[in-house]
Amino acid sequence: MNHFLHGLVKTVAQTWQCQSPVLDIGGFLVQGQESLCDLRPLFPGKEVLGLDFRQGPGVDVKGDAQALPFANGSIPTLVSMSCLEHVAQFWKAASEMERVLSPKGIALISAPFYFHIHNYPSDYWRFSPQAFELLFGKTTTRIVGWQGSTKRPLNSWVILFGKDREPPKKTDLSHFAKALNLNCSEPIGWVRRGVFEVLALAIGRRVFSPWLDRNRWELRAHGVAGESAFVEVSSKSPHLIQ
Repeated sequence: MNHFLHGLVKTVAQTWQCQSPVLDIGGFLVQGQESLCDLRPLFPGKEVLGLDFRQGPGVDVKGDAQALPFANGSIPTLVSMSCLEHVAQFWKAASEMERVLSPKGIALISAPFYFHIHNYPSDYWRFSPQAFELLFGKTTTRIVGWQGSTKRPLNSWVILFGKDREPPKKTDLSHFAKALNLNCSEPIGWVRRGVFEVLALAIGRRVFSPWLDRNRWELRAHGVAGESAFVEVSSKSPHLIQ
């Protein structure tokens, strides 16, 4: 979890109605990251259930993401941030998330692509935006996005809309995109940025894109109301072409 992803959760909660309870898969509050990992303040007035395979801070339900202890279609709001990379059989976890999501529910799932190994307790996988397109392709209405540069995204994420939920409109995407630019910011010191900018001019930007482009994002929305094809939006063009 980082500041950008924390802002992403906030933006989803502000843009679309999220019913209670909110299931947070991978809800263990890692020491030193409590303020980022605790999603409860982002859903005021809602019951947030933290699920993890181990007991500890932030965990209300001890369970396995590969076999969620919930009935079909029983979860109206599901969030799983930076968790799938730690799940040995991630495809089972993805299928379980789709299974328990309510027909009128909404889910937000993220995982890293360009990131160092971080064992909590194990670190198995990395996910590109294309991986999420494939993994959650059965969900007709979805938004797949990423943080960072197109060639080397830091994190990939997907928003799933239940099959009976009203699909997002272009105006919804417009509000969402503007809010992303306001809420999603991964801090980098001015001195460090300055050094990277100078070095990028000298030897090329590609090496430093993970730091210089960390607040950049792009998304591709499928199933937008009134649109036969997908809609693409980025941090550089948050205003949709009408």
